[in-house]
Amino acid sequence: MITFLEVAMEYIGEGKEEVFIENEVFWSKIFKEVYDDLKFRKLNSDFNHLVEEFMVQEEFGADKQNRNLLKIQALSKRGGEKMYESLKQDVEFGRKIDPNRNANYYLHLYNIEKSIFKLIPDEERKKDFKDINIDKISENLDIYFIAEKLKYYSDILSWNQIYNTSLNMRGIEIVMKLANNPLFRDVPVIAIFMKIILIKTLEENEEHYFELKNLIDQHLYLFPKNEAKEIIDQALNYTIKKVNLGLKSYPKESLDLYKKGLRNDLLFIKGVLEISDFRNIVFMGLRVGDIKWVENFIYEYKENLEDRSKDNAFFFSLARLETYKKNYNKVIEYLNKINYDDIWYNLNGRSLLIAAYYELYEFDALESLFQSYKTYINREKLLLKHRKKNYLDFIKYTSKLMKLTKYDQDKLKKLKQDLLDTPGVVNKPWLLEKMDELLIQKK
Repeated sequence: MITFLEVAMEYIGEGKEEVFIENEVFWSKIFKEVYDDLKFRKLNSDFNHLVEEFMVQEEFGADKQNRNLLKIQALSKRGGEKMYESLKQDVEFGRKIDPNRNANYYLHLYNIEKSIFKLIPDEERKKDFKDINIDKISENLDIYFIAEKLKYYSDILSWNQIYNTSLNMRGIEIVMKLANNPLFRDVPVIAIFMKIILIKTLEENEEHYFELKNLIDQHLYLFPKNEAKEIIDQALNYTIKKVNLGLKSYPKESLDLYKKGLRNDLLFIKGVLEISDFRNIVFMGLRVGDIKWVENFIYEYKENLEDRSKDNAFFFSLARLETYKKNYNKVIEYLNKINYDDIWYNLNGRSLLIAAYYELYEFDALESLFQSYKTYINREKLLLKHRKKNYLDFIKYTSKLMKLTKYDQDKLKKLKQDLLDTPGVVNKPWLLEKMDELLIQKK
């Protein structure tokens, strides 16, 4: 099996791309005899079984709470009541060093305390019954139940938003009432998921978001990284939605959450930073004027992107950066390095290029770009109707603006008001900025 593993690692080691290997080729690297299909299949089966057992042992070794539970259960089956005091000390120590306070922590606690209760000899129970806290055992189960129900309900609300469904959870009103009970409402895992539900169901009440942000600041360290990332993502979804609605304070809120995620190593999946997060961080940072920080971020985290998407994200982000620095020739230079097979870069790269041509007074090139951009938008079948309108409106307003000067004050004011009244226009802040510049020039 050792040889089998060594050969397998030549082909499927960490960081290597998946490859198809002929059975006979693999066999020849292990044996000097003629290929035996039945024997090779048996070898594969045994190897897979060993890998599965290894993974189980790895998970077992990492889960101290579960190990303690299994110890208690093993002692209980073997009449190990005399070891109860020693084991209780181990459990207490394990609880103290375990940093997590997610829902599973309380389930483990419930199972451990329930098993310890069963270990207590009958004569000891009769003698010290008043010291046995059955209510606390039950409370741990209650916390687990409430927290898990809230977590799944928050997932359902997300699915409803993303997929335009109307899923519900029976009895959730009862659970939320329990969650608001003084016994449970200050437990971090319950308080956080209650606030996540409220920012989804009562979006207009911004107070719930700021209360969630405060809970994240205080308690995020109590969750394992995968759950902490989910919590950060839920808060980010709220702030990004507010940014898209044009609320000016929310780019900073988004950036603060992203920075927290970076500091706590929560934005990475197996060391990889998602492209959407990378682009959003750059966008939010530029919106709040943190230009130097954004520049450092782009170069520092480029290597954490997936290889197949790395260059596009890198050069597009640099083009965005140079747009804010008003180096428009640089913007064009970076945009020319992008592969436009991806619809996202095709749409957003051209919108940056339009802004660059406008700033450089390249109006002939701009007119040509308008035509090719409109053709692409109208032909793109993957683009939803309302999104097509958002991009076409950007072309429309830029085209109208291009034909006006500081002497066309009435037309500028009307164009600005029309733009303000039109939702979803791509690059709206830039358009408003250009209109205001012409209006101010006249004054």
